[in-house]
Amino acid sequence: MLALLAAPNSFASERKLVEKQFRSYWSAFCFGKFDQAVEYIYESDLLAMKKEFVPVFEEALQSRDEKVRQVGKTFFSGIAEDQRGNLSTRDVFERVTRFGFSASPEALQILQRAPMMIDKVEFSPKNEASITYHLKVNGQDLESDRERMIRVDGKWFLRLKDVQGSAAAMRQALFGAKN
Repeated sequence: MLALLAAPNSFASERKLVEKQFRSYWSAFCFGKFDQAVEYIYESDLLAMKKEFVPVFEEALQSRDEKVRQVGKTFFSGIAEDQRGNLSTRDVFERVTRFGFSASPEALQILQRAPMMIDKVEFSPKNEASITYHLKVNGQDLESDRERMIRVDGKWFLRLKDVQGSAAAMRQALFGAKN
């Protein structure tokens, strides 16, 4: 009986933890503090990101196209050739994210000015949660988006979306249909 009475308080407390973690991540991310934002991301997803993206940038270095080679050089800037495979997962996240925003720096500026509102938090029995949120840009609510989070050792971490698909899209953009 006591467990039933405590459940609503526990749920509310857990919801606050999820929201706090997500807001902290979002604040760091949208202000370009990717070295801080990465601390809120699930390590297994960061490992997957490294596995998928580093080979794309290594391949770019070998391209005959100077513009594509420059993409690889920019990504690995400051990293010795024999150390490229030793990039940390955090370094890869920061470099991939900076690379993404370099194509559209105004997107980061828009995020900085756009209030983020959390609409809903839902929990699953597997220590997972989904958080639905939306942004307000120029006074208009944008379509809601959803992120997943996972609880590990009592702490909530953001899950990355479709790492393989994102790497494949980058490969397609860099090398076209031939790869």
